Amino acid sequence: MSDAVGAGLTGLGLGGIRPEEWEIQKAIRLRFHGQIEIFTSFGWHPWECQNLALRAEAEGIEPVIESCVRRLESEILHAHAIGETGLDLSRRFNQQEVEIQQLLFVAQLSLALTHHKPLVLHVVNAHTQAHALMRDGLNRDGHARYSGIIHSFSGTTAEALTYVDLGFLISIGPSILRKGFGSLKAAVVGLDTKHLVFETDAPDQAGRAKTLVKGGRSSDYSVGDFASSQVLLEVVAEVTRLKGLVATVDQVLGDASERFLCTMNRLG
Repeated sequence: MSDAVGAGLTGLGLGGIRPEEWEIQKAIRLRFHGQIEIFTSFGWHPWECQNLALRAEAEGIEPVIESCVRRLESEILHAHAIGETGLDLSRRFNQQEVEIQQLLFVAQLSLALTHHKPLVLHVVNAHTQAHALMRDGLNRDGHARYSGIIHSFSGTTAEALTYVDLGFLISIGPSILRKGFGSLKAAVVGLDTKHLVFETDAPDQAGRAKTLVKGGRSSDYSVGDFASSQVLLEVVAEVTRLKGLVATVDQVLGDASERFLCTMNRLG
């Protein structure tokens, strides 16, 4: 965090996974008050379904879900956004764990609408299912009632446009720098820049990425790069290159920052 302040960053968005991390976010926000704007996001991450499934064996699924929702709602005034929430249908999750994910996702969607909070969504191998569950967030005239960010998006153009129709910005992270990821790169080219924001996803993507494509050529990154502002600039530069934008990296990042601020600035 001190490095972020030293690099001149004026704001930082944090993603929540479980209550222990919500408390850490509150402490960080207090510690760096006046130095950098911290945008907090509290939510039950889909990966927490494994821990919650163990609780459900003793307590039952419904009481566990109700307890999770009460805990989140009790903290919601401290959060700019609800998240990370969403669906992850990776093979490692069993049927009960997926059920818990779905129930918690729907509950958090409802909280977001009730409390007028943006969402930070983690969706993996589940875009069709997530879209279906979010259809209730449309008004009768078809206009979106949701707002928020699709975190570290890696899907197709059509999937991205469905999220845009639902009221979301598409967040592009370091995956855009990797070899492959053709669908993601095609989506970036196909989407209007006004629908994009950018992220580092530090530290999660650092451990998975060894060699990335940097400015059209292979380049090694260390774990530290993903926690710095430099990787964010590389992400924006690659998007700028792919889209053939005339604007500078600073201009593209500045415009995206404004979109992020407009979406997240809803505390209280």
